Amino acid sequence: MNAGSEELQPAPADAGQQSVQDEPEASPSEESKDTAGESKGDAGEARPEPSGRILDAARSAFERVRTKVLAYPKTSAAALIAVLALCALAFGSWFYEKREIPFAGGAATIDVDIASGMSGRQIAERTREAGVEVSVPAMLAAMRLAKGGAIHAGRYRFERGVTMKRILEKYRAGDVLKGAFRVADGATLRQTLGQLAQAPEVKGTAGTMTDEQLISAIGAAEKHLEGLLAPETYKFNWGTSDIAVLRIAYRHQKKALEEEWAARDKSAAILKTPYEALILASIIEKETGQPSDRPLVSSVFHNRLKLGMRLQTDPAVIYGQGPDFEGRLRTKHLRAPGPYNTYLNTGLPPTPIAMPSRASIHAALHPADTKLLYFVARGDGTTKFSET
Repeated sequence: MNAGSEELQPAPADAGQQSVQDEPEASPSEESKDTAGESKGDAGEARPEPSGRILDAARSAFERVRTKVLAYPKTSAAALIAVLALCALAFGSWFYEKREIPFAGGAATIDVDIASGMSGRQIAERTREAGVEVSVPAMLAAMRLAKGGAIHAGRYRFERGVTMKRILEKYRAGDVLKGAFRVADGATLRQTLGQLAQAPEVKGTAGTMTDEQLISAIGAAEKHLEGLLAPETYKFNWGTSDIAVLRIAYRHQKKALEEEWAARDKSAAILKTPYEALILASIIEKETGQPSDRPLVSSVFHNRLKLGMRLQTDPAVIYGQGPDFEGRLRTKHLRAPGPYNTYLNTGLPPTPIAMPSRASIHAALHPADTKLLYFVARGDGTTKFSET
């Protein structure tokens, strides 16, 4: 029987957000001093005009009170102080809500990485270092004055035109940049780990582990991970570890296998354990060109197992050749002894040979009721079945 294609398909999250301290470390007096210096330094920047109504009202009130102060200096000093405070409040409100913060180098977007445990000052400094040209003292003041929850760790993406208000809203909402990774149907463990290691949104740690360490880190009870990662697309916070992604994929596959095993058809009695079902499902995954063929391919293998016939499935032999195999199977491969040579050995191979989809697991446990014993792949992706 012909081997299924070895080509991979082109390529949710359990990494919780961790709270970050948002209390500034600087004292109020230091902040006031720094803020004054920063305001002076920013005077030459090109800023958008305020929306106007609050400031216009403040200016008008100031002029009226100034006139009265000139006429009645003793009785109007308090009013002047109040108007000055109103003007300061209006300017602060505009600075917080309306002023667009420039980006270094005129960038269209900037990513900022906030680590767990950062103080408010560290968050403000990290934001500025990334290229969002905020005033650190002003941002510290805004953190204290603007009510909100904790700031969350993660990677944040800001677009040109962002305001101080929007920055703090994103930080406190945990609106972090997301990543995604797909475990492809029929991919091997080696292929999956290789793709995961190259994913920029994932923090790589699995590459330095032995197989035993990786199995332990994921929490798997099995001795081999092949076949035990559910082919799905997983979404997660940027910077999530590859172990966290693999752990979720493992749990999803175990859950699917348990549910399908509990609902298995009595015709699948030749399979004694869920793991045997997973092995057969992985072979079905590699041998099937059309989804509608899965129950028929499953039927062929069930019938051969019941009769004590060798499975004679090419994908298992190819898997046994290791990652360096290239080209087509030859007679020498079919005659070479090995645990995955289903032309020489009866029964199932010792482990799955790929990551089977849930549809293939279902097919392994619900074979079609036929007497089919053979199939061959046609060039158009369909399969021809026969009893003899």
